Amino acid sequence: MAPPQNGDYRKETIEEYLAEATRCERLAERAQETDRQDWLDLAQRWRTLAKLIETA
Repeated sequence: MAPPQNGDYRKETIEEYLAEATRCERLAERAQETDRQDWLDLAQRWRTLAKLIETA
């Protein structure tokens, strides 16, 4: 994919962060009970960051 002309990579960054959140959620599904909430919390943080970038 060619870089945006104006150097704005927000869309790509948002997609990357959402993919990372999904990965964390999948890991939470397979994690032991003691680690599950940590993975879900991390996924929520990735989604929050994506939302902040989206609304900036």
